Amino acid sequence: MREQTVFLAHDDTPFSTAFECKQHEAKLAGKTYICPACEGKATEHGDDIVESREDEDATAWGGQFASPVYRDVVVGHKVVPCSVCDGYGWTDHQKIPVTKQVRTGWADVQS
Repeated sequence: MREQTVFLAHDDTPFSTAFECKQHEAKLAGKTYICPACEGKATEHGDDIVESREDEDATAWGGQFASPVYRDVVVGHKVVPCSVCDGYGWTDHQKIPVTKQVRTGWADVQS
């Protein structure tokens, strides 16, 4: 027999996916617009998690007295709540990106 995961909202409404359950709970809270920054995931990547690891391929000549070479390796990202929706995944007002026009230089006009 096949097992099926059921997600229950706060009002005990069953859903087959976590996204549908989160969407229903957001609508109950008055948040009807999906967050454009995190696309409903409610989290964003924070700083990189970096470890210093020995690089065996980068030793000078592999001799007995060669000093090991260490490189910084990104092993993951810190997960932080979304700054636009405060970790809900949905907002009560539609959000649009704020753009700013910046002059980067001048170009010759071709006539």
